[in-house]
Amino acid sequence: MCILFVSVNAKAKKDEYKLVLASNRDEFYNRSSLPAHRWEDQPHILGGMDMEPGREGGTWLGMNVQSGKIGVLLNITSKTMSADKRGRGSIVINFLNTSEDSLSYSNSLLQGADQYNPFNMVSISNIESDPNVTYFTNNAPQEAPKNLSTIGTYGFGNSVYEKPYLKVKNGRNDLEKLMQEFPTSDQESKLITGLLEILKSTERHYADPQLKIQAGSFPDEFMKGLSSRYVHIPSAKYGTRTHTIILVTGDNQGSFHEWTMEEPITNSNQPNWKYSKFNISLNSHAKI
Repeated sequence: MCILFVSVNAKAKKDEYKLVLASNRDEFYNRSSLPAHRWEDQPHILGGMDMEPGREGGTWLGMNVQSGKIGVLLNITSKTMSADKRGRGSIVINFLNTSEDSLSYSNSLLQGADQYNPFNMVSISNIESDPNVTYFTNNAPQEAPKNLSTIGTYGFGNSVYEKPYLKVKNGRNDLEKLMQEFPTSDQESKLITGLLEILKSTERHYADPQLKIQAGSFPDEFMKGLSSRYVHIPSAKYGTRTHTIILVTGDNQGSFHEWTMEEPITNSNQPNWKYSKFNISLNSHAKI
């Protein structure tokens, strides 16, 4: 599971935010991964890395720091998952390494999408000029990818975009209010504090009709845990492990922030959080 919020403003002035991205990664505490870093064999890629045996080398969220492309993968809550399906972590990596923009790449996913368990893919390209935010899901067979408006605030979760969980819907509204309050880079620290409050919210949005439809067979305790943006289900050894914030201003300068639980995660009630920050300067001439 995961949750993602995006605010985009293609008409942003130099000191205004062109892109604000805030995301939680939810995962089993014992699934091995690396924190965000510039990949040794692909230094243009910035992001965490899945180290689960058999799934090594994939990612749930990554950025091409040369071209500014961003890819985020979110699982769809499902009562049944097939262990025989292909790993989804390569979907983001392939996007970051292709010369295709977000819409073209998403269209290419239509063929062979049934090889994967259900997912949502949010891809962002052309940030340096005219940002494209594209949504694609393989949970609606043969449904074409959607290019979203270049000015707007969006929320994505573990259901299809048109049927958001309540935590996603309310979180999107919270982000919209936050961007009205802190639209410029001179208020960055306040914006980051507000974004973390959105991501760390333990408020339960239960009962959620859409969550009930998708996860009705799950234990009640698990469903209640999934209904908050910050997921913490100790009995299942599952929850929110990573917060990611990406900020880009109208002059194509920005930063990538990550807070992630240090492994091994032996006490999810009092984890050790590792914070990393990477500066971003986008190159409008980059091809990849």
